Amino acid sequence: KQWYQRRVRGKLFYSIYCTEWDGKIHQDIAQIYQTVSLGLRDSSAFLLVKAQRNFTLGNYLSDFPGIVHFLVINRTQNKIIVPSLGAQGQSARYCHKIIQTLARFHRNMVHKGYLGGFMRKSDLLFSYKLWFQNGSKVVSPENSVQFTPVQPKSKLLCRLYEDMVKHYFGVRAPLVECYELLTIHIGEVPFEYVNDSATRLMQVVYSDFNP
Repeated sequence: KQWYQRRVRGKLFYSIYCTEWDGKIHQDIAQIYQTVSLGLRDSSAFLLVKAQRNFTLGNYLSDFPGIVHFLVINRTQNKIIVPSLGAQGQSARYCHKIIQTLARFHRNMVHKGYLGGFMRKSDLLFSYKLWFQNGSKVVSPENSVQFTPVQPKSKLLCRLYEDMVKHYFGVRAPLVECYELLTIHIGEVPFEYVNDSATRLMQVVYSDFNP
């Protein structure tokens, strides 16, 4: 906020250089301090929340053995929960490559209208799960016909999910939110374990970030 910075600098310059050093200048400086503190309050609150939200995968390793990375996405509110990788150098490049593979796998699932799937590549197991909620309750699609996106690659993803919810829930669509869970596990983890732990992981993450 440049106008705010100019205002504070102007008042500080005037108080120091254009007035006599008496009791009033101390009052002016105190007022400037209060003004600056008030201006930084929102930024401080934002940084505090950001620090609290910056979490690593270590929080979940003990409860979900074999997990490498995950993303929980609320497509209705356009929010994402993802642990920090904290990788550097060669490790960062490797992680970037893995995330690119996950992104391609995700696009393939979405463009085909799938609600879930697995892909084993190299030493890793990629999984995808899409579900719907009405409040905190998981709800099943009311339309049994699978949703097939029309020209999906030319349509914005946000519109694609809106169309999907409308297809499955009709007039009740405004009450329903769409979620996705993408996970990466080491390749030796069985499909059954990943599938069974997906719901539990979603519940734990939801509880951690929606107390």
